[in-house]
Amino acid sequence: MAGCSAKPLEWAPEAGVPALLQAPVQKIVSLKDLRPNVIVLEFWATWCGPCRATLPHMNKMVDKFQGQPVRFLSITNESAGTVQEFLKDHPMKAWIGLDPAGEVSSLFRVRSIPQVVVIDPFGRVTLRISTSWFYASDIEKALKAKPPLPEARPESGPPPPGSGAPRP
Repeated sequence: MAGCSAKPLEWAPEAGVPALLQAPVQKIVSLKDLRPNVIVLEFWATWCGPCRATLPHMNKMVDKFQGQPVRFLSITNESAGTVQEFLKDHPMKAWIGLDPAGEVSSLFRVRSIPQVVVIDPFGRVTLRISTSWFYASDIEKALKAKPPLPEARPESGPPPPGSGAPRP
């Protein structure tokens, strides 16, 4: 249709993850440090029934994209002890991000769990969806993302949420 255009992708917040389990590093200062990987953030909790139900699906996704430039981070606001106890009976293949203050969830405007946020190699959010409706094709689409136009790139990252500044 004439005059229609695709909605511009939003820039992912430059969030850090204060502590990690099952990862080669202890924390992530900024998700920007994981570029040029596609980043799959899964927001979940040990007490969440739907989160538990989607664990096999997410583990299969990690396996499917092994060796490709895709990083899976499962973010929870629970303690390391709670998560480590849970992992004894419920193995997870993704890195586990511990976000006890809920800062990452807040920056990504997560209102319910389970939820997946996919970030393309250039730092743009390409998808927000319930984990139940998340498919390999969603990651494949992000892997094929075209670079943003130079004028669309944020100079020093996107404006902070709620700052009133226009997004690129």
